[in-house]
Formats: sequence, structure tokens, C-alpha cells
Amino acid sequence: MSMRLRLLNRLFLRIFLLCLLIFKLHFQNKFLRLRVIFSFVVAPSVQLSLEQHQSSSSSSDSSFSLHFDQTDVDATASSQPTISPDLSAVFADFQAALSEQIFASQRLADVRKEVDAINAKVDIMAKRVNDIQKDAEATKEALSHQLLEFQSSAQENHNVIHAHLSELVDYIHRGSADKKGEGGSRGLQKPANTQKEGSAVTPSFEQRVQMAQRRIVQTVLDADANRESQDAAERDRERRRKEARSLKRRRKD
Repeated sequence: MSMRLRLLNRLFLRIFLLCLLIFKLHFQNKFLRLRVIFSFVVAPSVQLSLEQHQSSSSSSDSSFSLHFDQTDVDATASSQPTISPDLSAVFADFQAALSEQIFASQRLADVRKEVDAINAKVDIMAKRVNDIQKDAEATKEALSHQLLEFQSSAQENHNVIHAHLSELVDYIHRGSADKKGEGGSRGLQKPANTQKEGSAVTPSFEQRVQMAQRRIVQTVLDADANRESQDAAERDRERRRKEARSLKRRRKD
């Protein structure tokens, strides 16, 4: 840190000396130009006035004249100051330091451009990740909805099957009771016509079992058809939701 301060102080000192040198050179050049102008313009008029004064004056004891010859003008024009070697070295150091500062500024601008490009890429990736998260959440919600519907449908089918099985068990128990009743009524020796009429009106045990089985099968088929229609409707709704999401993405893009 102290070395940097020393370098900065040295650089500022050199800049100050350079400014003083430039001001001095500018002032000297201006003064030399005034001298040359004075030698070419003012001197002849002064000499003319002095000659007139000398011719009109009666006293010959004093004479005064100003005269600038070509050697004085050449000497004045050629007496321009030159830059010393030390000041040339100071100017070279200042130019080198200024070049380094310009190069560092350019490098800093390039680094800022690269950082801005990286930030833009990061923003794009973050947007994509956000879109993926939204799609995952929507898919998760749809799957959970489908799972709930499947669970409710399975529970409904289970309840229907349980009800029909209970009905089948009731038929079985009822048939067993009827068989026992028929066995007990054989001891009374009723007429054959009465037995035939009773058998024609009341179905047998096997017939009741078959009827219960047909009802169960029909109920299961109806439940399967209902579930398939619900699944088809759910697939149609899911397809519409996907189309709506894709349409929203296209509008955003």
C-alpha cells in the first residue's frame, strides 16, 4: 500500500512538473513571438521617429537610435528552448503509466462484459429450472388426482363386490334352510302335485347360486365399464391441461 502511494505521489509530481514545463515553454514561445513582431514592426517606426527628431534638433551632442539587424532576428528565432533529457524521461514514464491505465481499463471493461454474459446465461438457466419445477408440480398434482380417483373407484368396486357377496351368502343360507324344510316336509307325505307346484314356483339352490353369480359378474362388468369411462375422461382432461400449458409457454416465449 505504501509503495502504491509513493508511486502515485511520484506520478502526480511528474505530472505537475510536466504542466509547469509546458506552461513555461508556451510562455517563452509567446514572448519570443512578441520580440520578433516588435523587431519587425515597432523598431522601424522608432528608428524613423528618432531620425526625424535628430534632423530637427539643433543640438549635435546627443544621438539615439535603435537598430535590429538580421542577425538579431535570426538569433531570436533560433533561441527556442529545448526539452532536457530528465524531462523527456519524466514524460516517457508518464506516457507509459497512462498506457498501463488505459490497458487496465480496457481489461476491466472486457471482464465486465464477460460477467454480464455469464449472468444472462445464469438467468436463462434459472428460468428453465423454474419452468421444469412448475411442470413437475403440475404432473405431481395430476398424478395425485388420478390416484385419488383410482382409490375412490377401487373402494366403490370393493363395496359393490362386498354387497353382492353378502347377497350370495344370504342366498346360500336361504337355500340351505329351504332344503332343510323340504326334508322335514317329506315326512308329512304331501301329494306329488303340491311338490311339483312348489318346485315350479320356488327356484332351487343351484339356480339361486347361478343367479347370484350372474348378478355379481354383471355388476363387476358395469363397474369396469364405468371405471374405463372415467379413465378415458381423465385422460382427456389431462390432455387438455397439457395443451393449455404448452399454449401458455408459447405465448410467454
